[in-house]
Amino acid sequence: MDFAALITDLKAKLATANQRLGKLAEQRRPHALDAVTGGIKAKRAIEKINTQAAATRSEAETLAAAIEEAEKRKTEHEARLAAEDRRRREAEAREVSEAILGEDREFDRLAGLACQSLERREALVRKLDGLGVVYGGVIAALHRKLKINGALLSVGLGRHCNLERVAPAFRLPLAEADKSISKPLFTSDNESAEAKEVSYE
Repeated sequence: MDFAALITDLKAKLATANQRLGKLAEQRRPHALDAVTGGIKAKRAIEKINTQAAATRSEAETLAAAIEEAEKRKTEHEARLAAEDRRRREAEAREVSEAILGEDREFDRLAGLACQSLERREALVRKLDGLGVVYGGVIAALHRKLKINGALLSVGLGRHCNLERVAPAFRLPLAEADKSISKPLFTSDNESAEAKEVSYE
């Protein structure tokens, strides 16, 4: 049901009823004095106006009550819709969080493979150095960790991480670092903007 349209229509009808009451009051005015001083014709006119006014007043009261009830139901309907939308968004948030953790696990797997590759590379550099036929400066360059940083940056990892030193407490697999979203802490719809900015790093 379109409660907004219904309420607008009811309010228009109530306004019309109130206008009719105002006109009936004006129609009563010229007959009032004669009616209270015994004028039969005036009394009949007043009685007719009273009948119309009573019916119109009853209509106005009914319309006012209907508007109040419609506004109540509109509020309840909107609350139900908001609750349903909230449940939908929370369900989607859980799905997205699980997808993030899935990507985390994939990254951790690939990072492990990358580390194994770098360890094999380091062993090959040591072997190359042991052959004694390559300039020491070349070997030193091959050992430079900044070259690995450069390689990571070259594929765009700099957009996602800070390649500076990381404290031991924060040297975690990505899936472990992100484990808090396995049970997302949902915000409240009426939560302050400041509260929503709280970091869970």
